[in-house]
Amino acid sequence: YKRQMFLWFKLEPNLKEVHYWKLNKIQKLASTSEKHKQYLQQLREKVKEPLYLIKLYLFDSDRRRLKFTARELQAYSNLRLSFEIPLFKANKDVIKIINTPPKLSLIYAFFNEKKWIHLPRSGIQQLLVIPDPNVIPIGIGRGSPLPDVVPERPNGVRIGVTDSGKEVKIELKDMERHTYIIGMTGAGKTTLMKTLILRMKPYAFEILLDPHGDVSDELAGDADYFFDAYIPNFGVNPLALPKLGDTKEDRIRAIDLAVSHNLEIFQKLFKLPENAPYVRYILEVVLRYLYSKDDNVTFADLYNTVTGLMSDELDIDVDDREFQQDLEVVKNLNDTSFLSVLSRISPYAKNFVLKKMTSENTIDWMKIVKPGKLAVFKIQKGALGSGVGFLTMAAIIMSIYFYSFLRAKLGLERIPIIVYIDEFQNVADLEAIQTILSESRKYGVHLVLAHQYEKQLPDDLVDAVLGNTGLKFIMKIQGTDVSRFTKLDPAFEDELKELLPSLEVGSAVMFITPRPGEKSVPVKVNIDRIETKAVKVEPTRGFEPKGKEKNMKDLLVPVLKYIKKPDPLLQRIWY
Repeated sequence: YKRQMFLWFKLEPNLKEVHYWKLNKIQKLASTSEKHKQYLQQLREKVKEPLYLIKLYLFDSDRRRLKFTARELQAYSNLRLSFEIPLFKANKDVIKIINTPPKLSLIYAFFNEKKWIHLPRSGIQQLLVIPDPNVIPIGIGRGSPLPDVVPERPNGVRIGVTDSGKEVKIELKDMERHTYIIGMTGAGKTTLMKTLILRMKPYAFEILLDPHGDVSDELAGDADYFFDAYIPNFGVNPLALPKLGDTKEDRIRAIDLAVSHNLEIFQKLFKLPENAPYVRYILEVVLRYLYSKDDNVTFADLYNTVTGLMSDELDIDVDDREFQQDLEVVKNLNDTSFLSVLSRISPYAKNFVLKKMTSENTIDWMKIVKPGKLAVFKIQKGALGSGVGFLTMAAIIMSIYFYSFLRAKLGLERIPIIVYIDEFQNVADLEAIQTILSESRKYGVHLVLAHQYEKQLPDDLVDAVLGNTGLKFIMKIQGTDVSRFTKLDPAFEDELKELLPSLEVGSAVMFITPRPGEKSVPVKVNIDRIETKAVKVEPTRGFEPKGKEKNMKDLLVPVLKYIKKPDPLLQRIWY
């Protein structure tokens, strides 16, 4: 052994005899002394419970360290402790002492009261006050359950309790470095997200992106803005040019940024293989050209422009010589390349819901982002299709990202924005997500990312998410996920390996980034279940898109507006 502590608790009948003897003795003095009267009352309360004799042993291979530990225990104990330090020559002597229960004879009890420790059953916890690990570093033994040590957050909001009933609280500051939630189906992720949303609502502007519709229906009554993508009662155009300022340079940067992000969306949405460079080239050149004419480019605009170039209906002329060359190259590509582009754009350009929803941006974040407000987006993939669902989620995320970028550039107040993304794997590889993850404080946007199992994400992305999230909730998981997430704290790897696959529904192991001077250990939390019921709520009005389609010929070749289109029948009559 190196350092160990051993405690004996023995129910000792002789303790009662000693206390009754004291009662009779003090009772005679209580009539004349207030001090003795109080002591008499204490003794009466004490003998109502079983009394335990306590013996405490400390073992250490280093004598100096043993003395130091004894002094520390004396300092943290509410009782008077007295230690004797004998020298043991063999381990068998130690084993013999440990296995021998303490004894208390009546004579020894009467005449050596200062050398024995006793407590009633209710006062056993008074023997030692365990130091706060946030103040005094203490080691916690391996092989025991996870420590019942909660982070000190006196101004935080409660999210649940430990098995012993201790309240677990977190603050907005804990979510600034983002939050990660993983758990298999039925583990209780929905319960956790609802609790976080409702408890953190007063401190931030919150957005819920719900790809199933269940959570959004349950929170509809608490939402300040309820948006349903199936109607749709809001407009969010992923292709719209972000506003980054009023100068020419700002517009050039906005075009570069929009083209980069949209090509990334196309790559995922259209599942573009590496051997499709012409498709990417056509999309990039056409996008850049459309942005030179209009800020609100839509999928319909993109489709109609590519169709016009393919059929030679659009005779486009630009001032930029290099850009003109790019357009000429596009126009001279074979029809197969154009058809490849059109076949991919067509489902989104002609989809009624998407065509209307992406016709314009109708949400002005500048006006609605306020603390204490909740915007719920119901995005049912089952009703919309996975592609439309992804595009809607990506458009909202990009819209928030561009807004946060703009307010940072303009020096506006950075009201905290918490974005809850269920089924996070659908949009995990968007560059906007990764930028927000790595630069959270700069933009004031804090993500809560939830999904079911690790293999839904590439390994490098899992590493990036775990490295950039300061608050993690690991709910019930199975298989290879267990070995991955037990390594979050190697000191408790064995305990986590046993606990994570057997967590109850609605329970999670919480990992929280410690603050300066603070120590943190994983803690099991039983999440508060806030009862909510799905209610029928009318979607928020005032954000409906008009869905008006533009005439691309008028937009791209304005001179055609002033040239009367010849009538073939009249031409035949005249000539």
